[in-house]
Amino acid sequence: MKTLNALLHFVVQNTQKKDLNYLKLSLTEEERVLMEGILEHNYQTDLQASNDLFGIKSNTIKYQRIKKKLNDRLYDAVLFITPSLQGSPKFLDELIELNKVGSTLNVLNYFMRRDLSLPLIEQHFNKAYKYFMHNEVLLMANTMRLYFGITEPNNAKYKYYNKIYEEAIYHLHWELKANYYYEMINTRFGRNKKVDKDAIISDVIGFLEELSPHEGKVRSQKFHRDFYNLKMVFHHVQNQYHEVVEVCNDLLDYLDTLEFTSLAVRRYAIRQKAEHLILLNLYDEALVEMNKIIKLESEGTTSWLNSIKIIILIEINQNKYKEAHDTYQKLVAHKSYRNTKSTFKRSLELINVYFYLFKLMEVIPNDLKDNKSEVKRYLADYPEFGKDKGAMNIPVIIAQLLEAIILKRESDVLDRMEALKKYSSRYITKNKGVRSNCFINMLLEIVRNNYHVVAIERHARKYFTKLVANPKISTEEAAEVEFIPYEHLWDIILNFLKKRRSIEVSKR
Repeated sequence: MKTLNALLHFVVQNTQKKDLNYLKLSLTEEERVLMEGILEHNYQTDLQASNDLFGIKSNTIKYQRIKKKLNDRLYDAVLFITPSLQGSPKFLDELIELNKVGSTLNVLNYFMRRDLSLPLIEQHFNKAYKYFMHNEVLLMANTMRLYFGITEPNNAKYKYYNKIYEEAIYHLHWELKANYYYEMINTRFGRNKKVDKDAIISDVIGFLEELSPHEGKVRSQKFHRDFYNLKMVFHHVQNQYHEVVEVCNDLLDYLDTLEFTSLAVRRYAIRQKAEHLILLNLYDEALVEMNKIIKLESEGTTSWLNSIKIIILIEINQNKYKEAHDTYQKLVAHKSYRNTKSTFKRSLELINVYFYLFKLMEVIPNDLKDNKSEVKRYLADYPEFGKDKGAMNIPVIIAQLLEAIILKRESDVLDRMEALKKYSSRYITKNKGVRSNCFINMLLEIVRNNYHVVAIERHARKYFTKLVANPKISTEEAAEVEFIPYEHLWDIILNFLKKRRSIEVSKR
């Protein structure tokens, strides 16, 4: 059901109304009932759908047949999608159309219907060539060179298409090779994998030596995307963030030379530039770049969601917590946010946990209408972070202790204190999370010193000094773990404790 549900929504969101009507007419009554039922109720399991719509079990032959036929029809309907319906630029329709033409030509060639293939090729060849669609160009050019070389001899046209055919082989070869090399490196950065930086640097040097002679010569944005990506990786793993920014500029300069706008690659290059400007603590410059991306995004897409997340992180790092919260509120109010399945949503919801804590500490206006804990809600929605040793559960564990401190829940504080002691000794030190280890020990001093700010500052000083001596940019911790710099968070906590202490003293 998960795949069928996602496929159906994808087709409906990207297909014109008249084409959707044709699709519905091609369905049986039972297939149409299943389709409309999924759209209306957003079923997540076959058990729900089969029982509610047909009154039968999901493992019956009847239900499985209905589901399979609808699934097949929807995959067929992918050929009718129109990307610009979601606000994407019109030229994307041309790219999708060219892919459809390529599929149609393969079918016609199977039946040897050259009489039907030639008109399609004459109509679409120039566009395929313009957009560097080498697979389609190879298919079309090969058909035409054989036609003018054998069936209807025309030496000039034969030479024209034969030359393009030969060149397309060269362009596609290096396009695929660059992609192969980049993905070979990229797969080494999988979650929870230990990265061998020296091995990566050595391999990338070899790849770049092989690819460099073809820079600017291969008619392929994909080649240049992956070529410059390899350069970015080379500098990134060495913490050479200024150099990464320069490579991003080189990629953007290349994109400016194209006859068409490559939105996906341009967005990627600008985003990489912005993220590395963030690593350089150049937040104003990063925000300028992200505002460029927002203008290129289609609202509701995963890419758009990620861009908003980065803007929120920039505002947080600028200590603009209210602005960051306002940006988050506008995002969650968007109609597409509720049904979003992206992993970026998980990160955004974790940021909201800290907005909740900031409200409790009155760093931002407290608009909480009930006493429900956002920390507990987050753990209920994403229970996997309670088991993740050494990564995303660091900010979750910190949030649990902070909530207990803010609300003065002594038993919870003691429980979290013991958990943090064990966690810090078992996982963070082992994973070389110096900053997280320091900050957790600073938090423990709050409890050990009974919330007395002067004593807390005195006993936490050794950890704070070590924290400052290991700036965020030089640590191994992922940015998603320390999305609020610990120095900033520590200042917020101490200010809150001072204000609370002052109020308590004045009431005596």
